[in-house]
Amino acid sequence: MTTQGKKWRIKFSITVRNQKKFIEKNGFRSFDEARAAKQDLLNQVSTNFNNKNITVYEYFNQYCQEKIDNGSWRYTTYKQSTYMFERNVFPTWGKFKLKDVTRLDYQSWITKYAKTKRYSKNFMRLLNGLVAGVFTDAVLNDVISKSPIQKIKVSGSPSRDTSITRSEFNTVFNFIKDSERLTLQQRTMALLTLIGLRHEEIMGIRVKYVKQNMLGIFETINIHGQVSTPETSSSNRWVPMPPIIEEHLQ
Repeated sequence: MTTQGKKWRIKFSITVRNQKKFIEKNGFRSFDEARAAKQDLLNQVSTNFNNKNITVYEYFNQYCQEKIDNGSWRYTTYKQSTYMFERNVFPTWGKFKLKDVTRLDYQSWITKYAKTKRYSKNFMRLLNGLVAGVFTDAVLNDVISKSPIQKIKVSGSPSRDTSITRSEFNTVFNFIKDSERLTLQQRTMALLTLIGLRHEEIMGIRVKYVKQNMLGIFETINIHGQVSTPETSSSNRWVPMPPIIEEHLQ
């Protein structure tokens, strides 16, 4: 109640991209007028934030959530991508608004970053590809008009040669087979990698798929304890088991 009669007031908070906004406005002559004004204010806050003020950090989180929700990413992909951004991108670019990232600045950064960290060219290609994906998504959603991450020249050191000779393989195999430093479980898991099984596939082995001379790979368990199926249909397979692996697995 006021000296001019009954008035209505808007007072509320809204959280957008983990940021809380407090809004208050007085002097409305009716409830309907106040309600309409509130909706207008909500639209203004949302539009202003989404199109002008959203940062690289905020949009990346939105991008990841959408990938999880629509089934494009598995949880492990989400965790790996998040780790890459938190470790490499956010320290420099996290607080930047998407619209303020320029191609010139980004190109200069990624060239210096590869040299400073001594990362391989393959790693930098992977990192740049992840960043480019986020900005392309922002263009498609009309958050920015054009992606600055286009035709970026990626540099880096040559990839390390991880191949081993037959002699080196025999050294590793003999250690796995004979070393007293390994438990039965460790020895068995190490042997299973030698027939091409990934960590998630080893963790997902079921008794019903252990047959004579053969091992079925039809389920996986990731490092977060989530049960799933192999990533592609061709990864569902029967794998021949040499006698030494069958013996240890039994």
